[in-house]
Amino acid sequence: MTVTEYRRRYTLGEEPKSEYYLQKAISEYLNKRWPNVEYRIDLAGNNLSKAQAGKAKAVNKRRAWHDVEIYNPSGLYYGLCIELKQLGTQLRMVSDSNTYKIIGHKKTKFGKIAIRESKKRKAGDWVDLHIEEQADNIKRMRKLRRAAGFGVGLKKTLMIIDGYLTENFVLMQEGFKID
Repeated sequence: MTVTEYRRRYTLGEEPKSEYYLQKAISEYLNKRWPNVEYRIDLAGNNLSKAQAGKAKAVNKRRAWHDVEIYNPSGLYYGLCIELKQLGTQLRMVSDSNTYKIIGHKKTKFGKIAIRESKKRKAGDWVDLHIEEQADNIKRMRKLRRAAGFGVGLKKTLMIIDGYLTENFVLMQEGFKID
């Protein structure tokens, strides 16, 4: 697929159906459009087996590493870190009710019991603990002078990448905005 075909696809709003296909589309785009850019895409969030997940946990300093990392410096930044989310993913709580997020269920002799997070989620909070950990890691990377944030959907993520690599940081910031 040519660079023009990728541009046409993402401007028409065609979105990958899973995070893996989003990662694959970004990888192919970087290889075609920016062949000299050094990058890494982390596949840890793609339903690894227990053994693979255990190995990944053992060798990493912390959880919630970014899905896409670009190592080339640009302007005042030493690199770009993007946490990918599918189009339509809710990142912040929108309701005013104070609620505990249910993260699973446990079987007991009395039936199923909901397992909840320890933190109450309010309007404006991150939607769950995992997203909150990712947001904390984004803050950590920004302190290290890396451009970092959430890329929601293919169109915005490619906007972030193009803005970063062309040093059009207004375009990059527009892509990082959370709707």
